[in-house]
Amino acid sequence: MLEYWKAETGNNNIKMEIEYNQYCKYFFCTDPKDNEKVSVHTIEYFLEKGFREIDLRLYNRIACFDFAGAKILLENGARPDINFNGYPLDKG
Repeated sequence: MLEYWKAETGNNNIKMEIEYNQYCKYFFCTDPKDNEKVSVHTIEYFLEKGFREIDLRLYNRIACFDFAGAKILLENGARPDINFNGYPLDKG
């Protein structure tokens, strides 16, 4: 995110002032270091349903605001248009 705003504004002195872990409960994932979850399910759950692993990992990295990780996955062929219709993303 910082790299994006540095490039967008031309200001290389932008600093991160908010630590992710202090506010993670307000984001889509509860642990930014957890690379094995898509919402409340494991990636394995969705692999068994026929989803591609690279797309699931992209969803995970986007949910955790890991823009560098998401960029790498996109460059390696991940598709951002994953459709979870019919598969629960929460326990409700």
